[in-house]
Amino acid sequence: MKYFVIGFMVVAALGIYLIATQPRHDLEPGQTQIRFSFPGDVRSLSIYSRIARRFTELNPDIYIKLEPVVGNFRRIIQRDLVARIAPDVFFAEDDYFTVFAQDDHYLQLDDLIARDKYDTTVFYRPALESFRYGGKQYGLPFGWGCSLILYNKEIFRDAGIDYDPTRWSWEQFYDTVRRCTGQVEIDGRLVQRYGYMRDNWAHTMCHMFQGGGAILQKSITCPACGQRLDVDDLSDVTCPPCGSAMTGGKVEWRCVIDSDENRAGVEFALSLLPYTPRAVASEASEMPQNKELFVTGRLAMIRGGPYSAQWLSEVNIDWGIGYYPEGPGERWTRFYCDGFVMWDQTPHREQAWRFLKYLCSDQAQRVMAKEGYHIPVRRSVAESPYFARPDTPWDESKFAGAIHHVRFQRKIPEWDAVFQIMARVYGYLMLEPSSSARISPAEYLRRCQRQIDRQIFASP
Repeated sequence: MKYFVIGFMVVAALGIYLIATQPRHDLEPGQTQIRFSFPGDVRSLSIYSRIARRFTELNPDIYIKLEPVVGNFRRIIQRDLVARIAPDVFFAEDDYFTVFAQDDHYLQLDDLIARDKYDTTVFYRPALESFRYGGKQYGLPFGWGCSLILYNKEIFRDAGIDYDPTRWSWEQFYDTVRRCTGQVEIDGRLVQRYGYMRDNWAHTMCHMFQGGGAILQKSITCPACGQRLDVDDLSDVTCPPCGSAMTGGKVEWRCVIDSDENRAGVEFALSLLPYTPRAVASEASEMPQNKELFVTGRLAMIRGGPYSAQWLSEVNIDWGIGYYPEGPGERWTRFYCDGFVMWDQTPHREQAWRFLKYLCSDQAQRVMAKEGYHIPVRRSVAESPYFARPDTPWDESKFAGAIHHVRFQRKIPEWDAVFQIMARVYGYLMLEPSSSARISPAEYLRRCQRQIDRQIFASP
């Protein structure tokens, strides 16, 4: 109860702060107000305040009213959409983007993009595709990320590790984890050091991709000859039998999780457990504990992203950036992206569109790049000194370089339920070895396949 009260007070205090510090503004004659909503933490408010202020300087006929949301942004924006009181422009995550897109809550942007000859090729393609649904563009990306490996260089030197963390294989990664685990003396005390942190479901998915597996498979039926073809989600394909473009063909998805390739990935994840601080499932977040172990020299490797450079730059350890290892199916990591959309009922479509374009412009991207929380979605910014700084000891240019290893999984409306099933069944995989309820990797995949087919894709 004590922790609930403390948490409530913190959230309430932040809410009061955000409301109290929001600038007041009386609209000038002829000025249009655009409401802009986003998850309301102090850092976001600082970033978006600067962006909005600069936009208004360039567009004096528009005033941006910032509406930071404290709490569960997804639930709150869903409530406002249903109640038809949504903001003109608002934040969107790729995880739930298509859920709202299929309900026609977002304004379709293709006509505006074509009219203005707006160049979308400046964005990394997976980022742009994250906000497409049904072949139409409903949003623009703002920042992307992926799972990366951060490692303690001193521990690697002590263990005699000479593998390149940007190019290592499963075997080399496993060997590194094993050799970095054991009893060591730190500050005159004998303590246990670990090679790696326990993978959760989302990161075991990375190993499944590395094994050559997939979660969902997309197929298109050729509109010309009726041939059904399995396709990569980012491929522009033609039908092999008739040579026709398959644009406009019927799109279907099915679950393909129960495969030998995915089993190899899950088995690899399990092989790392003896060298992690926790080898069984836990509902509590392990990241705070693992951060402490990492900065005190008791954990050789930890997962992270561009946001990690913020807290690690403030601690006195020699650390570097590595990529996930390469398995039989190549070197893959998961991809995620944030962006912005327009409400389909906005009364100020033209002004909202101008602001949306600015949010994803070079100027706004540079503001975000200096914060280092996401990787900019524009190549020109992500690969510039604003963000990619090879002069730092950890070489921040490696963040943007990870784009060559991301595995794009389109978050179709069914993805939420698919993810929940995989995460729930994962708990049985991670039970103590002595538990009678513990399941094998093969059984884990079978259960996921069966439940996803029955509950989501209606397969008998």
